[in-house]
Amino acid sequence: MKPFSRNLCAISLALLMAGGTAACASKQKAAAGPEATRAADANPAPEKSVAAQAPDAQDMKRQEAAEAERQKQLELDKLKAEEAAKIAAANALQPEKFEKVYFDFDKYDIKPKFRASLEHDASIIKSHASTNVAVEGHCDERGSEEYNLALGQRRATSVKKYLVSLGVNESQIHTISYGEERPADTGHDEAAWALNRRSQFSQE
Repeated sequence: MKPFSRNLCAISLALLMAGGTAACASKQKAAAGPEATRAADANPAPEKSVAAQAPDAQDMKRQEAAEAERQKQLELDKLKAEEAAKIAAANALQPEKFEKVYFDFDKYDIKPKFRASLEHDASIIKSHASTNVAVEGHCDERGSEEYNLALGQRRATSVKKYLVSLGVNESQIHTISYGEERPADTGHDEAAWALNRRSQFSQE
């Protein structure tokens, strides 16, 4: 056989062998495809466990207990604040509750029967050194407006001086006259006038 013929035969044989190998590989791949798919379906990628997905039960209980404790503390704080406010209100200076001082017609001197109540008022005012009190002077409707304003001022000043003589700091007491502008009784007889000739206290 000539060399050329031998080479041609060798090349043909090599091509046949290569084609056969490729065909076998394709068949193997095609055969393996469905099996591989079924294997993948049968063994899916592992998912997170239910325990890992859901919040930890004990952690939730701890959070609920902490929230309950917080609410309880808030309620206790509220009750304490309300109690403190009640105590503060009870201990607060309330000069509007002091006894009124009444005067005779056209007079501004303090009657002996009112001195005891003023002594009591003085002790309370002194115990509230940071609080100021106003002493108001009032008159009945008789007399001119100007005269009654002046008389009301003398009545308020008379009460202030007496309180200061009992040890109250003068800077705590302020005086104001309303004359006949604010009657306690709007009547026009002696009973009403007696109630209007007065000095009373208010909070500044």
